[in-house]
Amino acid sequence: MPISILISMFIFSFTMSLSPGPINITILSTSLIHGFKKTLPFISGATLGFTLLLIFLGFGFNQTISHYPIFFKILECIGALFIFYMGQKIIFSKPEIE
Repeated sequence: MPISILISMFIFSFTMSLSPGPINITILSTSLIHGFKKTLPFISGATLGFTLLLIFLGFGFNQTISHYPIFFKILECIGALFIFYMGQKIIFSKPEIE
């Protein structure tokens, strides 16, 4: 892998980890409400997911998608269904305000 790709991936991951995006704000609010120990699995999951994203893209996952476009369509449908499922869970959950 060329050094220019590694440097650009490092700069991207560094800036995304410091920017106030939705994951960072969610982690902040969750840790303020529940404390650091209960939020640690969420922090670890977000870190692991972001790291896997960079690894898959860095090792040519985009070439796999270009060779098998049906795989990308299936992945799109699964992702949309998951987001729909999570939205339904949020809509029909009962608020527990103490």
